[in-house]
Amino acid sequence: MHERRRLARKTPGSRASGSSPSSAHPRTPVASPRERHQPQDSVLYRVVRDHLDEFLRTAREQHGGLPSFIEKTFRAYLKCGLPEFGFVHVKCESCGHDDIVAFSCKKRGLCPSCSARGMGDGAAHLVDHVLPNVPYRQWVVGYPFEYLRKLAFQPSLLAAVERIAADAVKTWMMARCGGGEAGGVLVRHRFGGSLNLHLHAHLLVMDGVYRRDADGGMVFEAAAPPQRAELEELAGNIHGRIITLMQRRGLLAAGDGVNNEPPEVDTLAACANVALSTGVRERSGPALALVDDADVESSAGGVVAAVDGLNLYASPVMDGNNRKVLEKVCRYLLRGPLSLARLKERPDGMLTYRMKKPDRRGNTLLVMTPLELLMRLSSLIPAPRHPTRKFFGILASGAKDRRRVVPKPTQRREKHAHPETGTPGPPVASPVKWADLLRRVWGLDALDCPRCHGRMTPIAVIENPEEVARYLAHTGQLTVHRRARAPPLADAA
Repeated sequence: MHERRRLARKTPGSRASGSSPSSAHPRTPVASPRERHQPQDSVLYRVVRDHLDEFLRTAREQHGGLPSFIEKTFRAYLKCGLPEFGFVHVKCESCGHDDIVAFSCKKRGLCPSCSARGMGDGAAHLVDHVLPNVPYRQWVVGYPFEYLRKLAFQPSLLAAVERIAADAVKTWMMARCGGGEAGGVLVRHRFGGSLNLHLHAHLLVMDGVYRRDADGGMVFEAAAPPQRAELEELAGNIHGRIITLMQRRGLLAAGDGVNNEPPEVDTLAACANVALSTGVRERSGPALALVDDADVESSAGGVVAAVDGLNLYASPVMDGNNRKVLEKVCRYLLRGPLSLARLKERPDGMLTYRMKKPDRRGNTLLVMTPLELLMRLSSLIPAPRHPTRKFFGILASGAKDRRRVVPKPTQRREKHAHPETGTPGPPVASPVKWADLLRRVWGLDALDCPRCHGRMTPIAVIENPEEVARYLAHTGQLTVHRRARAPPLADAA
């Protein structure tokens, strides 16, 4: 007998969900048979599997080891999408065809599959439940290079700097409109286009303010486009406030902005040195020309300002009524740091990562060893319990007028009934189901039966190792993979 659990306890893995589809998005027939995700076939999985133990042992011997959350993220990635570690059993209601959906690791900053899941779910949540139908402008704040190391590994300092950036843009928008309430969402990025440590903030800000009308309602008033001189003044204001904050915390010498701390030599600092460097690069074929980048982040038509290493970019205004384009922009803001399609392995064992844009010398490939890749990825994993997406202004969770401007939820569920009265709680917004996201983003119905095109529904959650092994052996779906093993010690003969 299979183990049965409440499906809410586990999140299915990378290709389909054990959840029924939503009526808000009609079913799209699949053009090809349903295929289970095979993460063990990727270059990234093989590198982590074969070199993780060696990497962790070297880190312990030379610098005392990595933080536990980084090792846990790597270990969880090796289990992500593999049915040997548990799965949801789904079955067609019409013809009886059954299949499995492996669990996901749900970690941030490493797993491409879980990053895509978070990207799609986060963008759907923003468009359906948070962002009003008003014009928007994307702002990008790039911090000075000499501060990146401090900001990368001091989450409280980085959070304070992000509050400065969000507050400065919000205050500027309110002053430009002569009052009112402004707001938006800030998304933290730790990465650049070549797996480099590049901390910067993307802000999707309402291009105007809300005001109260005579009847007590909220009316939106659009703002005039920003000018270059205004952005330079705003960038100077942000930079000055960051300098003041870091001096107040004793991180910079007063007056000259010179680093006042002894050099760091721990493992994260060593990883940061690799991730901050340009690395070995080669010219081989064209760089990527991503359509998404050209659509949502380009200096053409936007305004750019730079003050003492701090860069500020304001994009052209976007129509908030076009929800499909807005959701595409949100997915771009919430994307992960790594693309599997750009990572390749050469016959000599070296790895290459194709950059989005050529560098100044025309190089298009980043060439690195497996250990260098692991070092770069370690510096890109965000610390736990520190959100990378934050709302500010009128869209903040504690804003008193937030409910009056955000759209009404399109997908809802009811809270549990009151234990004494039995009265159900108020309806709240629910996360978009994994199968619905696949249909919403890719037009793929993952719960469509490949035999009869009926509906596949979850019937059990299998977690017991014995039951898992028995089912996989019976159906022939065992994943062939071997565990990571460190090289033998030098003194072991």
